[in-house]
Amino acid sequence: MINDGVAAIAAVLPTNEKQKGMILAQAAAYIRQLQENERINTNSWAEEKGMLEQDIADLRVGFAGN
Repeated sequence: MINDGVAAIAAVLPTNEKQKGMILAQAAAYIRQLQENERINTNSWAEEKGMLEQDIADLRVGFAGN
């Protein structure tokens, strides 16, 4: 059962590691990297959303003034 779980984890990692301990260590590192990427993307998307909302507001003001 545990071996099947480790094998399933190994199958989704960008590695060909065979040792269980190394697979689990690499899985933890990979998860941390994915979490960091998600944090960076979320911050970037939030910033972009704010800029787009400001652009929309500016356009509405421009149209309202015509």
